[in-house]
Amino acid sequence: MTAWLSEILASSSDRPIVPLLTLSSGGWATPLRYARDRTTTSRGMVYGARDFDLRRPLASMEGMQPGLLRLAADPEVSRLIEGTTVHLTCLLEFVWGDDPDIPAWTSPAMRIVEPQIDPVVIEAELHVPVFAATKWRLGIFGPAQFPGIIP
Repeated sequence: MTAWLSEILASSSDRPIVPLLTLSSGGWATPLRYARDRTTTSRGMVYGARDFDLRRPLASMEGMQPGLLRLAADPEVSRLIEGTTVHLTCLLEFVWGDDPDIPAWTSPAMRIVEPQIDPVVIEAELHVPVFAATKWRLGIFGPAQFPGIIP
């Protein structure tokens, strides 16, 4: 387990924290939902128990460094990921074990890049969108649209 995820799960709070992972693709009918180590229902959606580990993407002097996802493999999940031709995305959330309907933290959607699949584990890089490089239309956020916010 990565140090970052270990620190979160070992918090000194009396309330247990449950990481939830959602994998999705435009080509799938429904996303894959997993909770680390135990089945959890959150906001009416069932997250099946699955072992996974995650290292979040980090900003550094060289730019954004990709994160890493390691997910316990099974034939069905491996087939789905191998057969995907549309971008895969990953969303990580942390919920309280005693109140899983309210996320304590949610990551930005991360793009799954070059998944490597073997019989035991699926491993892939995680990339977050770089908003500074995004080209925004002129006037999308200005005084005409938001007069109370921008003087």
